[in-house]
Amino acid sequence: MQAILKHLNYSIKLPESSGMGSWMTDQIFYSNPSRKSRLDENIPDYPPYYSTCFLGIQNEIDRNFMKTLNASVNLPNLKLQAYPYPKIVEDLFLVFAAEAFPFLFVLCMIYSVKNTIKNITIEIESSLKESMKMMGLSSSIFWTSWLTKVFIMMIIPFTFNCILMTTTLISSIPLFAHSNPLLIWIFFVIYIFTVIAFCFLMSVLFKKSSTAGNIGSLLFFISILPYNYLHEKFHLFPYLLKAVYCMLPNTNMGQALYITMNLESQEQGVTFSSLFHRDIDLKFSFGEVLIFMIVGIFFILALTNYIERVFPGEFGIAEPFYYPILPIFYYLKKRIGYRTLENEAVLQERKVSNPDIEEEPENARIGIKINNLSKKFGEKYAVNKLSLNMFEDQITVLLGELR
Repeated sequence: MQAILKHLNYSIKLPESSGMGSWMTDQIFYSNPSRKSRLDENIPDYPPYYSTCFLGIQNEIDRNFMKTLNASVNLPNLKLQAYPYPKIVEDLFLVFAAEAFPFLFVLCMIYSVKNTIKNITIEIESSLKESMKMMGLSSSIFWTSWLTKVFIMMIIPFTFNCILMTTTLISSIPLFAHSNPLLIWIFFVIYIFTVIAFCFLMSVLFKKSSTAGNIGSLLFFISILPYNYLHEKFHLFPYLLKAVYCMLPNTNMGQALYITMNLESQEQGVTFSSLFHRDIDLKFSFGEVLIFMIVGIFFILALTNYIERVFPGEFGIAEPFYYPILPIFYYLKKRIGYRTLENEAVLQERKVSNPDIEEEPENARIGIKINNLSKKFGEKYAVNKLSLNMFEDQITVLLGELR
């Protein structure tokens, strides 16, 4: 009988108290910025190990089991003690700010986002962009001009807000009382670039300006929802998922503000010394959020560039879907040589033994290559299997009868 009782497995299932759901035993501290000890006298004993008699039941089962195995064993009395806590400031406003400020940021930006997406799409829709490209304006200059315009428009109010949030101009205790104003301003700048990149992406996804503005602003608002529903589970994510999470527009902004409020509640704030300080539960730092925000910006801009080139819309010439690897192909052509990459059978077929026809130069670079080009109108061929090379630094003239 004793051999069987040497291993005892049991579960204690108690009803959830006060409707608060999970006891959050996977965390050392509370998930809100105004962190307090789990057994602080000002909190109703949460998680309720003691008040629900969980510890009492567990203690009695274990003690009786050990007494059954060895009646002479002397069992000590058990004492419960809270895990040591870092220095914190109990401030309900920090709890409110961590939950509400990301949402308020999105609401304040949504009008500017809609107008930006709509105005960019109008220029593309009305072929103004292609007209400017015909006059020599490159695509990069077009996007840079919009980047500069929108950035100047947004940086002014964000700088003003940064001053109000980090100084005592309007309050004796500012929101970011312990944070470095420069780091908060840098965070706002990175967030502005994230918003601009999002606007650029939306402007190339839709052909109509009204559709782009409405759907783009809706998606911008929806992008904050992952933060609202997942930020309390952020500590459970693997590092790679945390990185992807912090690349999403608005979600990354919310997570950065959440970490900032945590540091503010410890009277530490976001400073250069705490920039890469990882929270004991989140295992992630404010600096890492900023890094992945920047990575997300470059990813969105690269995606925008790809969509613009492959799907230029009604106007413009579409690039092949594999155009990102074309530079590699051109590099190989340059290294190996133009002639060696051509089909030798085609070269032999195109050779004409006529003394009146000039031979193609051997070392000239081909600028335009035409291979077996045909164009038919009804039953009549306007061009029938035309093959022609036009070389750089040469003027090529096509002579023939017009019909």
